[in-house]
Amino acid sequence: MDGVKRALGYGRRSVLDARQGKSVGEQEAVYRADCDEHGWQAAAYYVDDGVSASRYARGTREGWPDLLSALRAGKGDLLWLWDASRGGRELEAWANFLTLCRTLGILVYVSTHGRTYDMVRPVDWETLAYDGVRSTADSDKKSLDVRRGMHGSAKAGRPHGPVTYGYRRVYGDRRQLVAQEPDPMASTAVKLIINGLAHGKPSNAIIRELEGLNIPSPKGGSWGHSTIRSVATNEAYLGRRLYNGTRYDAMWPALVDESAFYAAQRTINQKRDEKGRYGRPNAVRHLLSYLAECDVCKKHLRAMKMRGHYYYSCPTRQAATVLGTVEEYVTRLAVARLAREDIAATLLRPDDTAMLDARREVEVLKARLTDASTAYAKGRLTIDRLGEVEAELLPQLDAAQKRAETVALPLAIRGLVMDARGDEKLIRQRWDDDLTIVARRDILRVLFEYIRLRPANGARAPRGVFDPDRLDHRWRGQT
Repeated sequence: MDGVKRALGYGRRSVLDARQGKSVGEQEAVYRADCDEHGWQAAAYYVDDGVSASRYARGTREGWPDLLSALRAGKGDLLWLWDASRGGRELEAWANFLTLCRTLGILVYVSTHGRTYDMVRPVDWETLAYDGVRSTADSDKKSLDVRRGMHGSAKAGRPHGPVTYGYRRVYGDRRQLVAQEPDPMASTAVKLIINGLAHGKPSNAIIRELEGLNIPSPKGGSWGHSTIRSVATNEAYLGRRLYNGTRYDAMWPALVDESAFYAAQRTINQKRDEKGRYGRPNAVRHLLSYLAECDVCKKHLRAMKMRGHYYYSCPTRQAATVLGTVEEYVTRLAVARLAREDIAATLLRPDDTAMLDARREVEVLKARLTDASTAYAKGRLTIDRLGEVEAELLPQLDAAQKRAETVALPLAIRGLVMDARGDEKLIRQRWDDDLTIVARRDILRVLFEYIRLRPANGARAPRGVFDPDRLDHRWRGQT
């Protein structure tokens, strides 16, 4: 003990200790006072502030590894700790630390014990080893209590963490949560975003509208595409509380209905797919690009400009036509289809049960895949078993997504059919004046199972006229 010259200190305070216990600064003051009292040189003080040392830690300690490196490098004869639990709450790591101290001859001083421990002495090793067991058990109990509390809170539909954008919280006299209710300005933004996307409105137009209303973003700055997407995909706006992949009815009211929410997800997913083809969101400008396909090679048609005119053509150039003429012909087909009474009756069903059931199935399967991946990452599932789970669930997920796409009803169609009530002229007027290119393409996806362009038969059609015989199409639900 008398040979100690250099004492290394370590201070840590976890997030859970933020309102209790000694701060790392207070621990350092005690460290230096203890060094003065025992005549040790305060060689260096290492810190991890706001970081847990348990197996449940989300952050990574930086000061502790640096301290261990210093001990291995012979920079200290003794390690000072305010309390043994400051060194760690994970038994395996703590045991390795004690072994390191015994191997290197490093002494450990625990200030709350008021004594120095030598790991060569069995009784000292036993004391600190038991402290490690107790700290680990205490950490496990706290984690279990927290998980139980969070699960119970989720089942009760109570909010967790910072208040969700679009809402505000109401507290009682004793600061207990009474309610989470819509915030007048922020909830307006949420509804504008989700309903706008549901109707196929471009994100840029939504951003301009939000800025025109002087509504701040969730972080108080300007609106961007990522912020729009973050708001639009948050299931909290359906009055749901999500916890570990399970959905519970929340204590707060929904801001939008499920039909609008899932229609917005459809728009977002289509924009993501088209971003891969066009290079940036909202860049799609043509009605049939990557929707229609060549009847020969079955590859999608793409718009291209040649000699001042736009054409649709497949990659193999086996089918090509003037862009405007085929778009006009397909538009007439779609408008006439929307005006039919039998189509209107089908589309105006009282609810979208089939679509919602399909979407819920997609969500359940995605959650199961996520749980399997998490279990593999934590070592609870082997790579072979993970492969078996994915082989079983991925085909189911693909089939469920296709069903959801097939039965989903874009709100653009609902609005057209409800307002026009079979009036073909009014439908065409709304198509031309009110619908964005995204909404029009969305309608075509629902109406058509496929649209295929045949090669020209050699006879040239009159200028500005499309030959109907060149188009092969099939309506969804057609037998």
